[in-house]
Amino acid sequence: MTTLTILLALAGIWTVILLTPGPILLMTVRYAAAGRRMAAFQMALGSALAEVIWATGALMGLQAVLAAMAWVYDGLRLVGAALLIVIGIHMIVASFRQGGAIALPDAGMGADRNAWRWGFATAAANPNAVVFFSGLFLSLMPAHPSLVLQIAAVAMIGILSLLCDFVLACTFSHPLVRAAYGRVRHWLDRIAGAVLILVGLRVAISR
Repeated sequence: MTTLTILLALAGIWTVILLTPGPILLMTVRYAAAGRRMAAFQMALGSALAEVIWATGALMGLQAVLAAMAWVYDGLRLVGAALLIVIGIHMIVASFRQGGAIALPDAGMGADRNAWRWGFATAAANPNAVVFFSGLFLSLMPAHPSLVLQIAAVAMIGILSLLCDFVLACTFSHPLVRAAYGRVRHWLDRIAGAVLILVGLRVAISR
């Protein structure tokens, strides 16, 4: 395959993965719909940074490290599971508070600017990222990819992550969407929190 063909295939698959409901998508939508677009943007920046690091690590031989040191993968899996469970619990607890204040992190401009840490930690500890970047991502690359292809692939991962999350943040921060969300926010937060907890438990017990 040519460089362009490889990048187009990778872009298509990565876009589908980004738009598949997961912790980053849920948190980005939740912040945006609650009127905290800055927090949603920061989540997008943090997750994109983590995904760029994963892509770079995969190209530098991270797959061999994980294969040789299974405890590293198990550690990442358990950390990721714990993070999903904690986020899910916080979402459910916050939904029962007066006004349904978002708790991750607390409201405020300074806190919103630090939301990237949640995005980075969630994406970095996501076991699905390990599976994708050490498997499918590398399978789409030639045995000896050129430096140009490697740089383009990593850049494409980061740019698509930002674009998808930014579009979601802008869409769900629209006044009409926010108004609709406000009417069912408590129940949606409880459902989303429960989903994250179940996913975390599944990740924790899976091998």
